[in-house]
Amino acid sequence: MDNGRGTAIGLLFLKSVGEGAATEVFAAVSPKAVPLAGNYLADSNVMKPRADAEDAALATRLWAESEKIVQAL
Repeated sequence: MDNGRGTAIGLLFLKSVGEGAATEVFAAVSPKAVPLAGNYLADSNVMKPRADAEDAALATRLWAESEKIVQAL
């Protein structure tokens, strides 16, 4: 049963669809994004990603697992 609290909390912490898509749209079509290519963007700004996002060993493992999944299709 929804008592409305979930919606109220969501309005405080969640982005709208437009807000959620803004960074991807910025990166895809804005000339201002060209010099930022290859960087991690959040809220249309360059940000430092989490440590695991830059973990080369984890990336290698992810790639290998992804290949297994694709080959199984």
